[in-house]
Amino acid sequence: MRRIHWRMDTQGSLISWDNVTQRTTQKPKRTGYALHKLDFRVVTQPGEPLFALQVLPTFSRLATHWASTRTVFIEHGGRKNTLLRMPIGHTKHSDGQWMPYAHDYAAEVLEACGMDFTAWPTNDDLAALRGQMRALVPAPVPHVLGKGVGTRFNKILADHINGTFKRPKIIQVSFEPTDVELTRPTKGAVARADLDHALAATGSDTVRIIALYNDGTTRKRMTEALAAYTSTPERPLDCGDHQDHRLSQRLVVRFHRLRALDHAKQVDRVGELDFLDQLQDDAVNGAWVETIWNPGSDRHRPAPSAPHRCPR
Repeated sequence: MRRIHWRMDTQGSLISWDNVTQRTTQKPKRTGYALHKLDFRVVTQPGEPLFALQVLPTFSRLATHWASTRTVFIEHGGRKNTLLRMPIGHTKHSDGQWMPYAHDYAAEVLEACGMDFTAWPTNDDLAALRGQMRALVPAPVPHVLGKGVGTRFNKILADHINGTFKRPKIIQVSFEPTDVELTRPTKGAVARADLDHALAATGSDTVRIIALYNDGTTRKRMTEALAAYTSTPERPLDCGDHQDHRLSQRLVVRFHRLRALDHAKQVDRVGELDFLDQLQDDAVNGAWVETIWNPGSDRHRPAPSAPHRCPR
């Protein structure tokens, strides 16, 4: 089994600087390089006196040119056991080649710490892994070596940690099945079947949406959006203003026209919100505010229509 000599960088990670992983493909003809990297995280839990040390194995894929790179590892001249991890930027020379420079205050910090390097490597140097620097491939792009270290490396690392750490004594974190189930976070709109389950997290039996609008087309757009939570999702919600309309066991909606939203003239803004004082129940209230796209223009505004009424 090949042994890896780890070297620490200036952010506390361990880098396999002298053990570069390489892979070459024939079609297309490409060669990729990468370094193994171990990041360390201290994890604490409320009420737990001990902390957990998480060892996170990752892959630092090496760039073979300077284009788009943002981070570089440097084997500086003074203390060669420590690698400098430094942010970089780019500038375009007269010959059309992009060359890096130390980003932000990295150059000043480098000088203050007595760290130095001879010169910036060329693209050819990066491709051949020559010199004191190794630039990292920027965020996710296709690479010959893929994205991660693989299951085999994780298993070997875990066995090595358990067999190496003697002092202080470590206890490997284990997981046991319980009756508690966690659902996967929902992306996008909540399905009607899951609506009441999601609203149970509020701790209230009733959640009220106060839908505020001023324009008829805006109200129509809101009723169309709420149709998905009714028993007839193919038709817009049919209900009037100033009263609760139940969408599910927990959810109700109340429409209210608020002229202050997009009215060109001065209105009594405080007076228009007096209706909120009538909501004295234990429901959790949330406001949904919609305006027309261009409040200063009457173009495309429909003619006044009859008041919205809720069938009895």
